[in-house]
Amino acid sequence: VEPDAITLNTLLEAAGRANVFEQAIRVFEDMKSRGLTPKERSFRVLLGACGVAGNLVSAFLIFSELKRSGACLNTAYNALLQACGHANDIEAALSVFEDMKRDGIELDADAYSALLSITSSADFLTMEKARERLSSVNLPADPVESSENSELHVSDDSKTHLLRVFMLFMEMKNSGLQPDRVAYNSLMHACASAGDSKRAVKVLASMRSQGIDPDVVSYTSLMRACCVEGNLDRAFDVLQALQNDGLVASNLTYVTLIGGCLRAGDVERALELLETIELDFTHLLPLYQVVVEHSCSSGNIFEAVDILKRMQSAGVRPNPELLSQVALIAREQGLHEISNKLFYVANIKKPENNSERNELHV
Repeated sequence: VEPDAITLNTLLEAAGRANVFEQAIRVFEDMKSRGLTPKERSFRVLLGACGVAGNLVSAFLIFSELKRSGACLNTAYNALLQACGHANDIEAALSVFEDMKRDGIELDADAYSALLSITSSADFLTMEKARERLSSVNLPADPVESSENSELHVSDDSKTHLLRVFMLFMEMKNSGLQPDRVAYNSLMHACASAGDSKRAVKVLASMRSQGIDPDVVSYTSLMRACCVEGNLDRAFDVLQALQNDGLVASNLTYVTLIGGCLRAGDVERALELLETIELDFTHLLPLYQVVVEHSCSSGNIFEAVDILKRMQSAGVRPNPELLSQVALIAREQGLHEISNKLFYVANIKKPENNSERNELHV
């Protein structure tokens, strides 16, 4: 039985959503060979898969076919813009943004949100390469005078990056569009990168005033802003606020806060936080690993071993890879006894005493 258009569209969308790019392309080519045109939704899913795979050449070719199919141009361009976002290619996104304006496409909230998301995530050097393009999409040369950015002062690279994101956000608002949670979270992300917690708090308040509840991403960005500027107490306050709002912290939330503790040189506070987190073994292990690797990178093997012991006491058994990493650094420092025992626990070498195999006795 030959598959019909409905079956192939379903296969195409399933492969696209699973980000199985090559399989999605094969289904797409099969449909073309049968003279079948994918549904508009299938095209959008396929474009997303191209972006996740980093294959923007295919994305632009598929976009051309989507346009020829008679799809709504707003929908087609937005899908391509989101594919650029998946690929983290800001220059390609800005190129699409320019094309939309040149073709007279009325930019909607989805288009601005997509561009804000990728712009806020781009590093400063990438943004500098794209600076001329940013100016060509009619971003103002100076901050728009408004309550959103009237106090924003640029003093370094990250602040300049933050300024550009705010200008794009203001262009969206000045176009009469209502920013959504994605747009606001993009601002929060930029604030976090700049370590501007005061600005992040104002963005959070602005979200609420527009009837948009902050989510875990919003709070995590605010937490990161506090950590970047070295305000660890305030970062812990943000965690409490997140929980008071009935939200559940993500692994990224905890990694952010643990990273703030380590940046401040407060390993003990990071460990105390870990001992209060109610997560299963598979989620706790990578969090402990961040702390152990920090101690290793500082050359503090004795601290790393102590953390391994505390992990075990908390019911989180270090995996062989982590034990081996500490063991190798111990060996480099001439701490052969510690190194050998760690290798034994990792079951890489057979211990003379079996009691040493599964517990740390360093």
